[in-house]
Amino acid sequence: MAQKKKPAVSVVMPVYNSERYIGESIDSILNQTYDDFEFIIIDDSSTDSTKNIVEEYMSRDDRIKLINLENKGLVASLNEGVKHAKGEFIARMDSDDISFPNRLERQISYLQNNQDIVALGVWTLVIDEDGRPIQRWKLNKSHNEIVSRLLSGKGGQLIHPSIMLRRKALVKVGGYDERYKVSEDFDLYVRLSEIGILENLPEVLFCWRRHSTSLCSTVSDLWLEQHRKIITEAINRRGPDNYVAALIHNIGNSTDTKLIDVAKSSLKDGYYRTSLYYTWKFFKGGGNQIDGIRIIITMLKMSLRQLIRSIIFWRKSRKVAP
Repeated sequence: MAQKKKPAVSVVMPVYNSERYIGESIDSILNQTYDDFEFIIIDDSSTDSTKNIVEEYMSRDDRIKLINLENKGLVASLNEGVKHAKGEFIARMDSDDISFPNRLERQISYLQNNQDIVALGVWTLVIDEDGRPIQRWKLNKSHNEIVSRLLSGKGGQLIHPSIMLRRKALVKVGGYDERYKVSEDFDLYVRLSEIGILENLPEVLFCWRRHSTSLCSTVSDLWLEQHRKIITEAINRRGPDNYVAALIHNIGNSTDTKLIDVAKSSLKDGYYRTSLYYTWKFFKGGGNQIDGIRIIITMLKMSLRQLIRSIIFWRKSRKVAP
């Protein structure tokens, strides 16, 4: 019997108690325009109906492979998925996010035409728990800019569940480091940047879901501790450099996750309904009324300008009509 051809791409998705969103996430992969892939799903001992949902999809599509783990955590799940991957490329996916239909096609095409790239992210649309658009993350494309920001302690330079990697490169750097439970992606990017190029494809091809539990302006002590350790290790590997060594002190907090900031970001990208929703939540939570009023005034000004432009366009179109 002829040996089954290896897939070009292995999609690796760890799951745990993901029943609310996992169907939408799986559908977004199965409906890709590029179909030469295997879909490896690692269930970390879910206690809800996640496993049953995956098994139902498996019965209808043999590209899905389910691996069951005994509650070992996210990083162990990722390494388990990588161990079973057969594809030349590994695409990450999370069980509450959504891939655009042409995501895999665009990423694999770009990687095949740029052999020095080891990890490729994409621009991302941030959505809330109910799928409302919040903002577009237009991430840095330049490898030098990405690495500079990484070495200054800034995470989020590539959206982890959106990336596609060369499997050989991932194996060469030793996979995910299981010491880093909350910074496994940050550490991986730093190590990958030492053997190849990191880039972001400047196209919105992914939806990353922001949950209410993440709407917090503080950064955990563990996150900071792990980032400092990762950068220290990077400096030791790369050799002492006064400039890079100084960057270790630049790790700071992100204030981009406050309710009012979500409202501002949504407004900036033209998602008025989402902005209004989060402004209302901000008011309801006792936020500073002046900040909320400013958002509403800005929204009204933008809406008025849009209305005026529409009227002008309508009047011009009437003049040229036969």
